[in-house]
Amino acid sequence: GSTAAQITVTPQQMMEQEELKVQLASKEQLIHQLNVHLTEANHSQETSKAEVLEKEAKIQELQEIITDLHREISLKDSEAVNQLQEKHLLETTVQSLRQMLERRDAKVRTLRSQLLLLQDERDGLAAELDAQEQRIYQLQTKQTERQAELEQKCSRIQQLKQDLEASGRLREESQRQLRECNVRLAQVAGENEALRGHRLEQMLEIEKLMSSLRTWETAGGSLSCEMPARQAVEQAELQQRLADVQDELRKKETAVHRLQAELRDACLLAQEAKNHLAEAEVEVVTMRSKYSMAQKEAAERSEVLQSLQETSQAQQLRTAEQDGTIRTLQIQLQKHLEKHQGAEEQLHHKAEQVEKLMKELLKAKAETQAAEEKARRWEDTVGQLKDSLAASQVLREAAESRVQLKEEQLQGLQRKGQSLDQELKMVQREAAQLEALLSTSQQESCSLKKELQRKDEELQHLQEQLRDAQEALQGARQANEDLQKESATQLLQRDRLVEQQKADLVAAREELSRCAGQLAELRSDQQRQAGELAVLRETHKTAQQEVCSREQSIGKLRGDLKSAEEELARAKDEGKERAAEGSGLKEKLHQLQDDVRNLQEICGEREKAMAEQTCSILQLQHERETCISQGQKQAMLVEQLQGELNSRERAHQTELEQLRAKLQQLQQELDICKGKNQDNLSHLQQRESTMERQSLDLEFLLQQCQTLKEEVFYYEEVVQKQERELCQQQEQLREVHEHLALAKSKRSSTESSLDLYQKKYQAARSRAGELEGKVQSLEEELRDMSSQMRECDDTIVNLCSKQLVLQQEMTGRRSQAAVEQLTQELHTTQEELARSLQHAHQCEQSIQGLREQLAASHTKESATTWQTSCTDNPPTTRGL
Repeated sequence: GSTAAQITVTPQQMMEQEELKVQLASKEQLIHQLNVHLTEANHSQETSKAEVLEKEAKIQELQEIITDLHREISLKDSEAVNQLQEKHLLETTVQSLRQMLERRDAKVRTLRSQLLLLQDERDGLAAELDAQEQRIYQLQTKQTERQAELEQKCSRIQQLKQDLEASGRLREESQRQLRECNVRLAQVAGENEALRGHRLEQMLEIEKLMSSLRTWETAGGSLSCEMPARQAVEQAELQQRLADVQDELRKKETAVHRLQAELRDACLLAQEAKNHLAEAEVEVVTMRSKYSMAQKEAAERSEVLQSLQETSQAQQLRTAEQDGTIRTLQIQLQKHLEKHQGAEEQLHHKAEQVEKLMKELLKAKAETQAAEEKARRWEDTVGQLKDSLAASQVLREAAESRVQLKEEQLQGLQRKGQSLDQELKMVQREAAQLEALLSTSQQESCSLKKELQRKDEELQHLQEQLRDAQEALQGARQANEDLQKESATQLLQRDRLVEQQKADLVAAREELSRCAGQLAELRSDQQRQAGELAVLRETHKTAQQEVCSREQSIGKLRGDLKSAEEELARAKDEGKERAAEGSGLKEKLHQLQDDVRNLQEICGEREKAMAEQTCSILQLQHERETCISQGQKQAMLVEQLQGELNSRERAHQTELEQLRAKLQQLQQELDICKGKNQDNLSHLQQRESTMERQSLDLEFLLQQCQTLKEEVFYYEEVVQKQERELCQQQEQLREVHEHLALAKSKRSSTESSLDLYQKKYQAARSRAGELEGKVQSLEEELRDMSSQMRECDDTIVNLCSKQLVLQQEMTGRRSQAAVEQLTQELHTTQEELARSLQHAHQCEQSIQGLREQLAASHTKESATTWQTSCTDNPPTTRGL
């Protein structure tokens, strides 16, 4: 007992020890992890403290630097008062001149944009002309192909006519052979009757001979010894006669069988000839219908070619008009360039005069260098601020370009949604056509069922009438039962095919409903994205009001335009491919309609054959009544009925084989339609995958937009800070201006001469600005003019700085002469201003005329596009 207790206790203790070990190990791991986290936290705290100390040290250094700068500024403000006063006046003049230059720049940019738009329209019209020429070439090639097909069909029709003639000849020959066979049958029937009479006579003779033999045998016993040799001779003669008669009977029976086989072969040949004739007639009818359809299509395509040629001529006229407008604009630009050259010559003359003054003002440069260094420092600070503003503007422009890309992507999605709607409509039309085909097939199956029921009733009636006939008719009944079974199996197969087609239609409808749901979801997503884009547009409109320079965004927009043009080209290619697919489907629909017509004709022929069969059945009933009245001739009638039944069974079998072949063709067409439906489903699945990818791309773009918004808010905060700093600096400048106002009261005597020089400078600068506005169409000349203007600014600054020194030395005479010269120059500059204003007014009138021409061209293009759409749509309706 003690050993058992020890055995039960030791495993429990072992389990407990293992659990304790596991718990200890887990606790040790937790302690180790906590130690690691503590060390990491201590390290992070130390790093954060070090960073805080470094930042505080940097802040203290910056504060010290700021205090030093304020001290330097306060020391140098007193020295720069006089110079800032002069600089402020010059800056006001420079700002006014810059505003004038900006206005002229805006006008020149508008003219450039209009020229670019005209060139783009010209390129678009040229591309449309190329596309239409390609389309005309394609239509011509198709027309040549159709003509070749028509020629082939005509040759085939001629061959069919020859085949018809040959089949007619064969029919005549078969009829002649039938007549000969009938004559031979009549001869054979007479010979058979004669042979039967002769056979009866021979049988009677044989019976007589047998009776005589019996009598001779009875008398042989008595006369055996008298005449043995005589009896042997007579018996041998009788046996030879019997053998000869039997040989003749066998030969006649073989001849009868051979004639019957020839009759059957002749009947088969006649039926085959009839079938060939019927098939040839059907083929002729189908070829005629196809020939008429081909002629109609050729006429329609010729009309389309004429309409396209007319539109191409109209577009060529438009391009010629636009070329004329572009030439007029080029002439105007040349005139502006000539005027600009004259202004440059005047500026060169004035620059020579300024150089003379510069030689006198070089003495005063040494005194103004210190002030210029201080001004440069201020300008450096202002330049840094401007650089930061430019960086923020660049970021905003990048965000605007991204938003434009997103808008273009949304437009592409909308276009794809429209294309999907069109494809859904096409699929719905195909489904409706398949439903119509199913309804026609159901009607045909119902008609076949009715015909089979009627045939069953007729067969039952015939069976009731022919029950009392001979055993030879049982084979015909069995054949009829086999035919019924085959027809029942065919009906079952058709019902199965109809059910399969219904199931396929249900699946197609479900897929259509699923596609419609997906389109609704995509539209809701597009609306939501449009709302978000509207919000983004509002935010970016506010940003656009603050942005001044857009030169970088122009290049980006050009790249976007190129990408959009590529997407448009791709969309056009996809539209052409879809149009080709639609034309293929239309041709297949025409083929299916022709097949349905052929089936209807075949059904009519079968109805005619059934009517003929009913007539033949009535004839058989009448013959049966005659057979009952004439019992002796029943065997001959039964043989005739057997032959007719065999021929009709064969004809019925041939018809069934034809129906089976047509059913196989219909099954193949259904398989083709199913394959097309599967292809359409695969295309839809691919498009769904593309839509899903685009939705993912949109989500990614939305995330990017959110990040850009955050960046914009951050940069706006930075700009606000910079604006605050600028406000502080402006307050300091106002204080400086107040000091300058006090200095102005002391230097009233010198301001008169400064005003004169400033007026002269303003006139020269205004004239230079007008000339620059006219010449900004060429970027290289703009750069040259900007460099010249900078040189003029430097010279004017030097003149102003020297003017302060020379004012005390200048006498009254010199001042009067300078005043007279300045007044003359003012008059000349005023006249030039009036001329430039007149020229600007003329330019504005020309711009308005160009805009009106652009609006008229846009209206004409919309009308032509509507006409082309109207001309393209009628063939589709005719095809449907």
